[in-house]
Amino acid sequence: MSDSNSGFVGVFEQRVHLLRKRLKNELAKKKSDRSKNTLKTVIKEIKEYEDFLKHHKKGHQRCPHCGEKLD
Repeated sequence: MSDSNSGFVGVFEQRVHLLRKRLKNELAKKKSDRSKNTLKTVIKEIKEYEDFLKHHKKGHQRCPHCGEKLD
């Protein structure tokens, strides 16, 4: 995910929140009823979105008008 997606940070944060709820619901099931594939894909997606969010918040805050980095 590139820097051009910075306007969608709130959407990514909401997606992580929904994925965490889905993971929690899946883990609430009995072990024999859990879907191993679902667990793997949800965890993988959460990690990808969190990596983007961490990278974006770390030092990619830019002015919405001129595009310069903010201190």
